[in-house]
Amino acid sequence: MRNEQQQRIASELGASLGVDPERVLFPNKKEPLKPWLPPDVLTALARGSGEFQAIDDDFVTFIAPLNQVVHKGTVVDREGRSFSATGVATIGEKVPDTDEEFDEHVLARGRGLGAALDLAGFNPLRGGSATTAKPERIGFANEAELRNNHLGRIHILAVEAGLIKHLPEGGKDMSQYHAFLIENFGVESAAGLSEQDRKSVINALEAMIRNTTAGV
Repeated sequence: MRNEQQQRIASELGASLGVDPERVLFPNKKEPLKPWLPPDVLTALARGSGEFQAIDDDFVTFIAPLNQVVHKGTVVDREGRSFSATGVATIGEKVPDTDEEFDEHVLARGRGLGAALDLAGFNPLRGGSATTAKPERIGFANEAELRNNHLGRIHILAVEAGLIKHLPEGGKDMSQYHAFLIENFGVESAAGLSEQDRKSVINALEAMIRNTTAGV
């Protein structure tokens, strides 16, 4: 059930965006007031904005060892510039905020499409962006910022999952973290991974934490 703050946010977004407030979800337990829109809602809003020539979603792959599906969202703006991003979800991953059926492909599609639209400067959940934001060409600085954001998130999650341990005498024991990366991605460091693989690492670590919390 939604709390009063979530219901207020959903109602305000529904009114401002012209969407059913029930389609505004809050799946992130660590950020319970952060709204999320399903991919069909995002697509409808993007198409209605007139900012894009094309909006596409493609299934990329199934990663069997991690039980993950990967989708790629791509949008082409009015100037013909293309923006792409991947979305990853684990089989059986839940959206606890709603009784509506959402499978892992819907979650991965929403994440990929949302990230692609965000790169293009279109984020209906960010004030004013749906009508005023202007897409900018992605340069190395933006790619570097995205990479650093992913690597920071991976490190935090790896600590939370118990793969990186802070030692009493100082320093860190990263042996389990390196073993995890080697087993699943064939590398000792996430620094050289692609955007898709970094998101796969993040999703796998989040699933590990969820299972530990649930006692699985």
